[in-house]
Amino acid sequence: MNRDVEAIASSYIRAAEGDRDRALRLAISDALADLLEAERRTANAVRLISRGYARGNFGQGRDSEQELRISQLPDGVAN
Repeated sequence: MNRDVEAIASSYIRAAEGDRDRALRLAISDALADLLEAERRTANAVRLISRGYARGNFGQGRDSEQELRISQLPDGVAN
C-alpha cells in the first residue's frame, strides 16, 4: 500500500483511540464532507459561468454569428 494511505489510516486509528470501526467511519465521514464541498464548489462555478453567458459576456460579434447559424437550420428547427 502507498505510504500516504498508511499514514492517513494510522492517523484515523489514533484519532479513534485504536477503534478501527470508528476510524473507518471517521474516514468515510471526512471523505463525504470533502465530496460535498467539491460538489458545492463545482455547482457554484457552473452557476457563475452560466450567469456570464446569460448576461452576454462572451465576446463581440456573437449575435450575428448566432443569427447566421439559426438562419442555416432546416425549417421548423429553430421554433
